[in-house]
Amino acid sequence: MTKPQKVRAAAVDGLFYPDQAEELGALLDELMDGCAGAPGRAAAIIAPHAAYQFSGKLNAAAFRAAAGRKIEEVVLLGPTHREEVGDILLPESELFRTPLGDLTIDTELVEDMVSSSTRIIRNDIPHLEEHCLEVHLPFVQHLFPGARIVPALMGKTTPALIRILAAALKLCLAPRLATTLLVVSANMTSYPWRKEESRTPDFFIQRILQGDWAAIQDGYAAGSISSPAAGCVAALLSLKEFLGDRIELLGQSDSAAARDDHNIIYYAAVALHPR
Repeated sequence: MTKPQKVRAAAVDGLFYPDQAEELGALLDELMDGCAGAPGRAAAIIAPHAAYQFSGKLNAAAFRAAAGRKIEEVVLLGPTHREEVGDILLPESELFRTPLGDLTIDTELVEDMVSSSTRIIRNDIPHLEEHCLEVHLPFVQHLFPGARIVPALMGKTTPALIRILAAALKLCLAPRLATTLLVVSANMTSYPWRKEESRTPDFFIQRILQGDWAAIQDGYAAGSISSPAAGCVAALLSLKEFLGDRIELLGQSDSAAARDDHNIIYYAAVALHPR
């Protein structure tokens, strides 16, 4: 008897994006059709993890920047929002489900990453209710049907975990870099963030565009960067010579127009292009 595959069910469908396949597909078509320019060949992208009403256009712009490539694997990096742990967390599940169907986990790449460090482990529990990677999966299915995925969550933003994640990515992706897309799921500020505060996401965005991963690491520790995804962004940018060091800001926005209170979250879409 064939052993049933372990499935991570969708957790925020109907909240962050439509829970019906037809409606979701139509929305993805609309968002992608609204992007300017031809599909690009970005090696990595940074995109928000908000509901599509807040950041769908930026998500589409980010994925459009890589849509001209043949992608077989998508590695998704994001922060845990519920419980900070001192590890990089990969799934035990073999499939991740959305209203558009199932995405297959690249178990070989997962095993390679787990083998590279004792701080990279398999643990489904943090993935089950985490939205930051899930919101990108419909875009992956829409643009790269059949692509396998590796969802990775960073438990804490620490210098040690940043180095471990970066080293594992470089080691494990080198043989397959031509067919892999890296997606970092990152809002530019945490929630809540009041618009009248003097601090803005500008420091974070400028350090991203400069590729200054060390300043991002230090800025998070000092409190000048509030994004929980700062560690994932720093790990990505530390590999810019390996991935692509032409860094492009595709757009930015905030949640002010769609909220009825003063708590504002800032978003941006960024692409890393090979020269």
